[in-house]
Amino acid sequence: MDYKKLIFDSCGYDFDMDIEIYEADALEVSVKGTTARIGYKDIPQLCRGYMLAGMHKGEDIVLHQSPKFETAGAMLDMSRNGVLKVESVKKYLTCMASLGLNMLMLYTEDTYTVPEYPRLGYLRGRYSQEELREIDDYAASLGIEMIPCIQTLGHMSQFLKWNDAADLRDNGSVLLADYEPTYEFIEACIRSLRSCFRSKRIHIGLDETGGFSRGRFLEKFGDQPVLDVFFRHLTRVADICTKYDFKPMMWSDMIFHFISAKTNAFEGNLSEDQLAKFPAVDPVYWDYYETNRDVYKRKIDNHKQLGRETIFAGGIWTWVGHAPYFEHTLNTMRPALATCISEGIKFVFATVWGDDGAECNQMLSLGGLSLFSEYNYLDHEPTDDELRAINKAANLPDFDAQLAASKFFTPVSGKTMLWADAVYNLTDYDFALDNPFKAPAETLAGINHTKTWSDVFNRQALGMRAAQYKYELIKNMRALYLSKDYEGLSPWETPMTRMHPQTVL
Repeated sequence: MDYKKLIFDSCGYDFDMDIEIYEADALEVSVKGTTARIGYKDIPQLCRGYMLAGMHKGEDIVLHQSPKFETAGAMLDMSRNGVLKVESVKKYLTCMASLGLNMLMLYTEDTYTVPEYPRLGYLRGRYSQEELREIDDYAASLGIEMIPCIQTLGHMSQFLKWNDAADLRDNGSVLLADYEPTYEFIEACIRSLRSCFRSKRIHIGLDETGGFSRGRFLEKFGDQPVLDVFFRHLTRVADICTKYDFKPMMWSDMIFHFISAKTNAFEGNLSEDQLAKFPAVDPVYWDYYETNRDVYKRKIDNHKQLGRETIFAGGIWTWVGHAPYFEHTLNTMRPALATCISEGIKFVFATVWGDDGAECNQMLSLGGLSLFSEYNYLDHEPTDDELRAINKAANLPDFDAQLAASKFFTPVSGKTMLWADAVYNLTDYDFALDNPFKAPAETLAGINHTKTWSDVFNRQALGMRAAQYKYELIKNMRALYLSKDYEGLSPWETPMTRMHPQTVL
């Protein structure tokens, strides 16, 4: 593969450079005018080297960058009605390579093919085995590990809703543990994935298993200690993974939930007997809420008692509306990644969830993924200006546009504003304050976006503008309504009514 052409095309570089490459222990990039030398250890480093060489064309610089993480990448949610086409996944992988990242998961609760179970992913845009192999082949050509990421207990409602799967239900979203047909199903799933992926690793899910062992399990097997049942199930699944040459990892929240009775607390201590029952599965500590490094450290310390490799899953906030909540991503992931480095975590990735119907364009998550790459490669915590420069060089979503789009969520949700009643203040917002959408709408409209991102950010600018005028509409109409100024209400004049509909929507 011509990696130079691939990365230059992806970054939008319309110039040529004379670049010499050589093998090295870490990434080395030296640029002098229009010539460059790149030393690299693996293909992702080489691809990042090409991006950096083009970025610094015309300068006289020498860079040495040694990754802090052995594995760093992303997880894209393919289970919320937003299954990316193969070509889109390839584009995402190419952008990842330009950042020097080396791992991608596609979160597929049911959107993959298992021949023995045709209802799995039925009418849900599932990937065929051939498509997954094509994605895996392309990722491998870039040195990126594709890790299958599925569910083997909870989050199975889209499959369990079918009568064909009724016998496997504990409840509407959780599989029935300690039941042989359940493990026949899980083995078929893992066998199918083994035929599609090179990776020796697999993510088996097991998070948010609400009502586990309290439904048909209770009727069939009686009341038993929940953690014991959970560990038995986990051991069976882990054994199946081993049979197919997979090393499993799992979301760790339910372990701590069962011992502390706190939802997603990641706190509490297992007894020696419980630890002895915990199989060889690596826990994935997921967290994208905290802004305090001490909290991240405490939760990482709690995971160390499990005696396995702790993997950290952060998040790029794509699951709360039409645009990523980029500002909150920065505020939560800066302390998270800094703590992972200080605590010696070697495997990190960014989750890109699509809750509530995948409203957000998942390709926009690339704008936040640079945060993970720069914490990985730089010898210091990256500044906003450094992230701004990397996003521009790698042709990722504009840093300032993402910050402006984040104002869609604060101090009142633009999504709420768009759908709120025009008279009743469902937003519970003080309309005596300044319109929170006016300034970011102007910022978004004023940024000269690259061709790659102009359409999506123009749509976001229109959404912000619509929220701005809906704010004025509610503010003006509600005041008239409360004062019983019915004459003023009909006809009423607001900025919204003076706008041509195509300008607003």
